[in-house]
Amino acid sequence: MAGSGGRWAPGHPLSRRRRARGDRVGGNAPRHGGGDRRSPPCLRRGPWPRTPERERGALLLRTADLIERDAKEFARAESLDTGKRLVESEYDIADVVACFRYYGGIGGTDAGRVIDAGRDDAVSRVVYEPVGVCGLITPWNYPLLQASWKVAPALLAGNTVVLKPSELTPSTSILLMRALEEAGLPAGAANLVLGSGPEVGAPLSEDPAVDMVSFTGGLETGKRIMAAAAAGVKKVALELGGKNPNVVFADADFETAVDFALTAVFLHSGQVCSAGARLIVEDSLHDAFVDEIVRRARQIRLGGPFDPEAETGALISAQHREKVEAYVAAGLAEGAVLRCGGARPDDPALANGHYYPPTVLDECRQDMRVVHEESFGPCSPSSASPTRTTPYASPTTPSTDSPEPSGRRTPARLSGSPGGCATAPCGSTTTTPMCRRRNGVGSGIRAWVGSWDRPA
Repeated sequence: MAGSGGRWAPGHPLSRRRRARGDRVGGNAPRHGGGDRRSPPCLRRGPWPRTPERERGALLLRTADLIERDAKEFARAESLDTGKRLVESEYDIADVVACFRYYGGIGGTDAGRVIDAGRDDAVSRVVYEPVGVCGLITPWNYPLLQASWKVAPALLAGNTVVLKPSELTPSTSILLMRALEEAGLPAGAANLVLGSGPEVGAPLSEDPAVDMVSFTGGLETGKRIMAAAAAGVKKVALELGGKNPNVVFADADFETAVDFALTAVFLHSGQVCSAGARLIVEDSLHDAFVDEIVRRARQIRLGGPFDPEAETGALISAQHREKVEAYVAAGLAEGAVLRCGGARPDDPALANGHYYPPTVLDECRQDMRVVHEESFGPCSPSSASPTRTTPYASPTTPSTDSPEPSGRRTPARLSGSPGGCATAPCGSTTTTPMCRRRNGVGSGIRAWVGSWDRPA
């Protein structure tokens, strides 16, 4: 499955660190070399695209069974690579199994559709065909789950795939390839290449034999991939990061909103693309709400992936921790107030890991880098929502002098981070004026909007 022709290529030394301990682990793994950038011929001429869709779905169902059988091995490998708590990895693997079962279950159910051709003597039918060779580039924060979201639907549709996981977290992608092989996937239908973005991701994006590139990761890398794919007019699918806002209105259920806000920013130490990484609270609730967030954040226990008392884990690397620290320092230099965290933990048991404590910055402004740029760490910049007569303006959105209803002003402020993928307004569904205001937040936002409400 790895390398060309569906065979495991000879290994190259591949060293990485255990996030919770900071020590190196090594071994041999198939690795894409600089002189081996051509896609194997079997990608296009193999049997997989001609296999009936129902049979392709059946193979995905067998793959789901194999992953479920080896779930403990998958979860342990995921936690060792990422540093996240084992319980989180176990949830992720369960989601992976569900993903393969979902796509396996719909195999053979799409017969296309007939549309009006405008003539009595003609029949017009829409059918879907495989795109071809799909280059799939996945991130390090949810390695196998992100891979499954790309691999499973691509294979069901009859595509062949070249999976390039992050060089920081390759272990479960290797296990996935072995599961596909055991399930009976033909040689060359799924291929794995390992290495860094410049070494592997860039050639994959540029390769004329690749018909589509799907990438999940940072905004700047996404821009480069889109530019590289443009030369061959490839299809491109991007899921990019951003600074997602978590909006709390005054009528929200207080304890529920606090729980959601803490989970939104500190789960997996903030290394989540849909994290509610900036907190916007209505004026009348702001002080009490942020005080409670700070009190609870100070109690969050850091620890390794196999520590049963840990509530969040380490960051992915020393370099990434330095990036988070730089954003916190920039926020303080620009006038933010540090309410908790902001320094490496002094616990000797955590000294060798890439740990950073839950951090809350208050009195933040929209023009601060820590507010509108993605730090991808356990740092929550917070601010109070403006008064009704103050427009919600962002660094990338021109302000206006004419006041609008606050629910209609909000999107301009929330959309200030390019590439953001989620917004979460929190308010009551039972208070009609506030409900209309909360629902107005979703209008004009180019992102997924999740609403967390007090039950009726």
